Formats: sequence, structure tokens, C-alpha cells
Amino acid sequence: NMDDYVRSLTHLESFTDRFDEIWPSHGDIPADKELIPKLSQAAESILKGEAKGHTADLFGSPIMVYDFGFASFLCDP
Repeated sequence: NMDDYVRSLTHLESFTDRFDEIWPSHGDIPADKELIPKLSQAAESILKGEAKGHTADLFGSPIMVYDFGFASFLCDP
């Protein structure tokens, strides 16, 4: 749920003075905590319909892919 994701990022951002890096998504490489507001802005642009995405197939199901360069979001079409 993208709304929950944005709320979680906003909550996480309130604690950035307590950590130096995050481990986003299912990756095994840490990212700098400065990525948090970028992820939030990207998710907000998807919610507002401002982001440009493209359709793709994921294991036989259609998805929308939003690539922001620093992260890609895989969403329901």
C-alpha cells in the first residue's frame, strides 16, 4: 500500500538522527539515509499520478514500473 509506505518513510525520517544508513527493499546493500526523502517524494508522485511508468510482465502478471534512477517501484497496474 503506497499510502502506508509514505507514512512509514515519514515516520522513519523522524529518527534519522539515530542512524546513518538504511537497508531498503529486499536488497543486501545499505543506502544513505538521505535516500528517505527521495523515496517519499517518488512515492507521492506515483500517488498523485505525476510519475511516468511503463507496463511490464512479472511472472505472468502485468505491473507498472516507475523508475526514478535511484529506485524503481513495482506497482499494480
